[in-house]
Amino acid sequence: DWSSDVCSSDLRFCRMTIEEPTPKVAKEILHGLRNYFEEFHEGKISDEAIDAAVDLSVRYQPDKKLPDKAIDLIDTAAAKLKINAIDWTVRKSHIVDIISKFTKIPAEQIGSESTKTLVDLEGTIKNKLFGQDQVVDMVLEKIYVARAGLKAMNKPIGNFLFLGPTGTGKTELAKLLAEGLGMKLLRYDMSEYQEKHSVAKLIGAPPGYVGYEDGNLGGGLLISQIEKNPNCIVLFDEVEKAHPDVTNILLQMLDEAKVTGANGKTVDLKNCIIIMTSNLGARDNENFNIGFATDLEKSGEEEKAMKDFFKPEMRNRIDQICKFKKLDMLAIKKIVVKFVDELKSSLQGKNIKLNLTEATVEYLADKGYDSKMGARPLGRKIDELIRVPLSKKILFENLRDCTIWADMNSR
Repeated sequence: DWSSDVCSSDLRFCRMTIEEPTPKVAKEILHGLRNYFEEFHEGKISDEAIDAAVDLSVRYQPDKKLPDKAIDLIDTAAAKLKINAIDWTVRKSHIVDIISKFTKIPAEQIGSESTKTLVDLEGTIKNKLFGQDQVVDMVLEKIYVARAGLKAMNKPIGNFLFLGPTGTGKTELAKLLAEGLGMKLLRYDMSEYQEKHSVAKLIGAPPGYVGYEDGNLGGGLLISQIEKNPNCIVLFDEVEKAHPDVTNILLQMLDEAKVTGANGKTVDLKNCIIIMTSNLGARDNENFNIGFATDLEKSGEEEKAMKDFFKPEMRNRIDQICKFKKLDMLAIKKIVVKFVDELKSSLQGKNIKLNLTEATVEYLADKGYDSKMGARPLGRKIDELIRVPLSKKILFENLRDCTIWADMNSR
């Protein structure tokens, strides 16, 4: 009996591993499938669409494999056009729109369209962040290189360390970058991660601990948030306050653009900007400054403190160390005007116009700025001298439809 002979023989299965094809091979596969897609969807698929589907999926969908992810883009774009058009051709712009929806990355940041958001970015940031033009230039140069496609493919868009005294604009620059680039800002206050076990909050609990098998939270806060927002700015605020075990997870992020949770889940950071802020050395430098000296770098304490805290392997992975300067009087006055403009916008609904004299701006800059605390006390001084008195008049004197001049010379 033939069947019995086969069953009794010593049959063994050989495992065959099918590797992911290279982008070049994936494009050949898509060219071979193009006729079938065109016949089924009753339209045309251009060569540029095939190239874009492969190249962009490799860059923006690292969690999926070729050729499936490129086929999915072509198929989705063709199906969408089939519904909304009669004679149609899938082009690169259609692939960009589809991958934008899949990855939650704005279409203008994908492919050649990325320059649209960068044209006015420098001016927009410098008009809102004062006295730190050199730092802004350093950060944007790295972003320009990445957006031009010249950065290493296995690295984040940029790894930055912002050093300087409190209140000089470190966190504000991260917020302005997120706003200008249309990227989600994920902020982690590292003062919450001072204990050794707090690393579990970021990457999940280790095996055997409560929460390890939780599908939603087991990967940790950092893992889950980056998975939902693959195009983001990750801000580690006041990184010097974190436990060394917490900062160790940054090594993989900075070097290989990925981080692995305790449950084995890995997320990709190739489309992320990583920013760490620190006040290292600022307090020691303050003690060394004499008279009216404002140069934070005079004593070298900042450099020494940074080298003492950050291991050589950490410093070697940082693309740019950006040192924020103390604010000069011109920058302080601009910040006063910025805060007052925000107040003016809140008064528009009541048809109240607020004007400040030059003397008032100088008074607020002089009384509100603290060399050790930076610009933050300015907001409190404006609240004390302008916002609170105005609020009382609006509430108790029914102040409406008028123009108010704030003049501190009359005090």
